[in-house]
Amino acid sequence: MGKWYLTGGTNNGSEVTIEDCQTDSFLEFLTLDDLQIEWYESNCATDGLATRTYTFIEATATTSAGLQVNGGGILGITSFEMGKLTETELILMYSGGSTTGSIIWEKE
Repeated sequence: MGKWYLTGGTNNGSEVTIEDCQTDSFLEFLTLDDLQIEWYESNCATDGLATRTYTFIEATATTSAGLQVNGGGILGITSFEMGKLTETELILMYSGGSTTGSIIWEKE
């Protein structure tokens, strides 16, 4: 699936401001089981590259397609609904407690 760079997101219905250095944040799907992630905070700090295992969850009659990310997830979130997946755009939706949002990625 390739390498995807952060381009935007929402949190509880409001657009999240993405700082320039945060657009260096990426997901790279390495194999059918492993992805690599590097996330930059708004102050440009990063914990460096991390490898995570993931599972695609197929849509059923009652559930949407999703992505399960193990080993710490993305921003600590491990379960995502596929909001959109095209050749160039990936939108991962999340919800938990009183928080809902999306993370928007564009393919390199």
